[in-house]
Order: sequence, then structure tokens, then C-alpha cells
Amino acid sequence: MPTPVSTGTPYCTGAQFIVCYDVRWIGDRLQDLGITVTPANVPTDPTVNFFLLSASGDIEAALYPAQKWQPADLQALTGASQASLIQLCADLAAEKLWGRRPANTAKPPEAFAKAAAKLAQLEAGVWIFGIQEKALAGKQIKVFSPHGQVSLPYSPLTDRTSRLLGNLGTSGPSPGPPF
Repeated sequence: MPTPVSTGTPYCTGAQFIVCYDVRWIGDRLQDLGITVTPANVPTDPTVNFFLLSASGDIEAALYPAQKWQPADLQALTGASQASLIQLCADLAAEKLWGRRPANTAKPPEAFAKAAAKLAQLEAGVWIFGIQEKALAGKQIKVFSPHGQVSLPYSPLTDRTSRLLGNLGTSGPSPGPPF
């Protein structure tokens, strides 16, 4: 039996969701039988959590084919990258929430289309979060050998050993080990 690899909690909390979207707008979309969810109850509403978790699943599903991201990578984000992930998750969840009221005939916010485009860029590897290993993933280094110059993928090991073995990116003689 395969082991699922997924987050158990959304990448955007209910409290963060109401920072991104007006709590009254969310409450109106959550109403059932004419009863609007109060602003104080919106962040902990089970429907909000469901849509946030569903949006988190959409993000994971877009990232898995490239096999460059795991839920732990996304949960480890900090600063601007974390804020960007939270906003993406909120936008995707808001679009799902928007669709909950089929009688709604107003034009959907532009943020929904931007979120879909950002998700596609993330899947294609055009847009990445700020994790050092991911930023270096496509970097090429030039190595000079007796057979000519060769481009190789960046390796943190090469970066760390250059102090002992010299700079492989120069055509001159290697300074050799420092002993």
C-alpha cells in the first residue's frame, strides 16, 4: 500500500485567510439557510478549513510531478516566501469559496486568475520559493578538463571542496591542496 505524502494542515490558516480576504465577504459565502457566519467564527469555520486544505492539496498536486518539493519544504518556508505561499493558498481557497454560491453572477476577482497562473508557473519551475537548494537546482558550472570545457549541474559538494581542490571553473592550473 502506498504511503501518502501530504500536509495535514493547510498552508494558510483561517486567521491568515481573513487577512487576505474581507471577513464579511467570506461570511456571506459561508451562509447556509440565510444565516451568515459571524466574523468571529469565520477563522475556525470547518468549511473555511476544508477549502484551505483543498487549496493546499492543489498546490501539492502541482508541485509533485516535478519531484522538487515536499510538504516539509513548504512548511519550512519563512519570510516573504511563506507569505507568498499563504497568499497563493488563500487565493485558491477564495476561488473555491466563490464557487460555493452558484447564484452569484458577479465577475470573479482578478486574483483568482493570477493565482491559477502562479500555480502553473510553480508547476513548470518558472516560479520558485526561496529555498537555497531549489534556487541552485538549475545552475550550471563550467569545468575545464583535458577534453575541453564541460558544463555540469551545480553541486553543493563541488562548492564545498573547491577550497581543497581549487576552482574547477578556471582554465589555469589548480592551486592544489593547501597542505
